[in-house]
Amino acid sequence: MIKFLLFLTVMGGLALYVSARFVAHSPWPDISRIWIFIAAVFIVGLQLLAFKSAFLHPAAYQNTPWIASVMNTAALLVYTGIGMFYCAILFTLFTDIAVLAWGTLSPTTSLPALHRAAFIVLVSLTLFSTVAGLWHAFRGPVVMEIAIPVKNLQKSFKGYRIVQLSDLHVGPIIHRAYVERVANKVNELAADMIVLTGDMADGHAEQLKNDMLPLADMKSKDGTFFATGNHEYYWPTQGWLDLYRDMKVTSLLTEHRVIRRGDGKLVIAGIVDKTQGPDLSNPQAAMNGAPKDAVKILLAHQPNDYQRAADAGFDLQLSGHTHGGQFFPWNLVVRFFHRYFTGLNKHQDMYIYINQGTGFWGAPLRGFVPPEITLLTLTPAQ
Repeated sequence: MIKFLLFLTVMGGLALYVSARFVAHSPWPDISRIWIFIAAVFIVGLQLLAFKSAFLHPAAYQNTPWIASVMNTAALLVYTGIGMFYCAILFTLFTDIAVLAWGTLSPTTSLPALHRAAFIVLVSLTLFSTVAGLWHAFRGPVVMEIAIPVKNLQKSFKGYRIVQLSDLHVGPIIHRAYVERVANKVNELAADMIVLTGDMADGHAEQLKNDMLPLADMKSKDGTFFATGNHEYYWPTQGWLDLYRDMKVTSLLTEHRVIRRGDGKLVIAGIVDKTQGPDLSNPQAAMNGAPKDAVKILLAHQPNDYQRAADAGFDLQLSGHTHGGQFFPWNLVVRFFHRYFTGLNKHQDMYIYINQGTGFWGAPLRGFVPPEITLLTLTPAQ
């Protein structure tokens, strides 16, 4: 209840602010305040409908194709509208600051002219970010090829190829066709191992099974491994774990497996998402019984587990969660909330790679932050 009230307070305040400022800058500044309030309620209502229920999930209506088709279109329109609102929040703030600064530095400037210019800029930036974001999102993921230097890498694991998928978010908008494109691209990479670092879907496993099944066709020499993200706990988690087992995907719930190549050993470990508490999400516990002379890789959905992972002796942590900010201008803001938020980073003796999302969540926008499939190649450290 507290989280719900906080959501209403924050989003309600932002919706009122954006609605009021749009009207203030618009050619129709005399619009009644009641319409500003109605617009704010509508914006908050859309988010409650989209994020707090499964009403817009086409998969929930799979036995009635025409309803599923209608809901698919409705979901696209609603989530795109929400994305426009998220773009407008920061653009409205930037525009207000610019108007205030211009008016202060040039007090002779006509106030109506300032508002007219601000309205044009605000609408243009919001529409441009939305259109660019839609294009980047639906053209599909790009392959990011990354070399990972590893100390004392055994010869048998030199050139070992790991494909990472993260934050696919199959659900209201991402369906089987998108997942098939991802699976086909993965198979072209001839991976030794495939890892899934959480938030792979939003919805009930039994409803989204058909959309997810192409992931079962992904091929690698040593199998596919999965660690939960926070979104796996928004729905009945056991249903997802059962589905992954049926798809021959190994779930690593604060545990590890050992991969052997000749005399060489590689430990692939995974922890449950950080939201489940520090005892369950424990990198050291995931290492219990692991060989000390092996390359050690941790799957941890949230990158903020880096310190405990480094303390536990991992060589590499693979994460997701941040989406790299997902779309402009939020990709500029995400860096203020995460020390490591995208790409390859080094913390002490451990490398951490953060996949910026193979799909998208909520708004179908990926402006200037393309969805990615990551191909990581282990190389000896110089």
